Order: sequence, then structure tokens, then C-alpha cells
Amino acid sequence: MRFITPSQRTVSTAIGIEAWRGERPLQHSNRSLRSLGRANARPLTKRYIPKARMQIDTATKSDYWALIEIWGSSVRATHDFLGEDNIKSLKPLMLDHYFDAVDLRVAKDESNAIVGFIGVAEQNIEMLFISPSHRNKGIGSLLLKNAIKNQGARKVDVNEQNLDATGFYEHLGFSVTGRSPLDGQGNPFPLLHLELAGV
Repeated sequence: MRFITPSQRTVSTAIGIEAWRGERPLQHSNRSLRSLGRANARPLTKRYIPKARMQIDTATKSDYWALIEIWGSSVRATHDFLGEDNIKSLKPLMLDHYFDAVDLRVAKDESNAIVGFIGVAEQNIEMLFISPSHRNKGIGSLLLKNAIKNQGARKVDVNEQNLDATGFYEHLGFSVTGRSPLDGQGNPFPLLHLELAGV
């Protein structure tokens, strides 16, 4: 029996485009190697930020409060079509039911702090959230690639209004296969159904 319905995916599959934007070079820098004592060196034209060292672990119940904080802040940042009442009503369901219904993995930084998480059930990505303070660092793509390799992730439903999320998944190999005009509760939040291409 599935515990997470398409209506619940309305807020469970939010992710910004941060994962693949984080792998692009920054804008040109005016900084020169002259400051490093190389008077004849050409200016640096691109600067890359190395990815922080991340560790992916299986979540435990003791992680849930950290996860719900990331979930709330991420939903508010990416789901402007959801009201605060919707978010507040979903919070206890996330804590008491939805986290337990998925294979839940977390990304931890060098200080062992959780900065993102992903949940998969029956090949469906049911939740993927990154802390807003850690966007644009490739954490989302790291979690997704791990889910494809180690959790059997093959499908995802995304809110049609969340264009960043659709672009993120398409960039990493997913294709739109269908659309539902309403979510599972009959609300006017259309869902796009995506599947991993070539599987």
C-alpha cells in the first residue's frame, strides 16, 4: 500500500534548480594572478567553487526534526502557490507518516550537519529538499544520482508551476510522460509525471 498520494507529492518533490546551476562556472572575475607575484600572467577569467565534501547516510528518527526544518524552509522558498495554512497542516503528516513511508537518505556536510534529503518509495522520488542556505552547491544532483544508483529511483511527480524542478530533473535524464490537471485532492495544482529516460 502506498502511503504517499499524488496530492502529497504536491509538496514532497520540491527542489530548486540549484543542483545543476551549482556545477556551472561563476561569472568572469577581474582578479589577476599579478597579486600572486606573477606579473606577466594573464588574468583569471573563470573561477570555480569546489564542491564541499558531502556524505550520504540513511536517515534515522532522530534526524526528523532537522529534516522538517529543511522541508519547511524549502517549501516556502519554492512553492509560492501554497499558503501557510497548507504548509502547517502538512507538517505533522510529514513527521508522523511520510518520512516513515520512504527510503530516506540525508546529505551531511563536513560538520555532520544535514543539508538536504531525498525519499524514495516503489521507484518514485517522493521528496527531495535542500536547505536554502546550501543551494547552488550540487547537493540535489548528488542526492538524486545516489537515489538512482542505490535506491532504485526511476519516477517523479512535479508541480507544473515549479519550473525549476522540472528543469532540474530533465537536466539529469528525466522526461515528461504525462500530466494530471489536478492534484490528488482536487486542487488546481497540475502535476507533471516524469520518468528516467532509457530505463
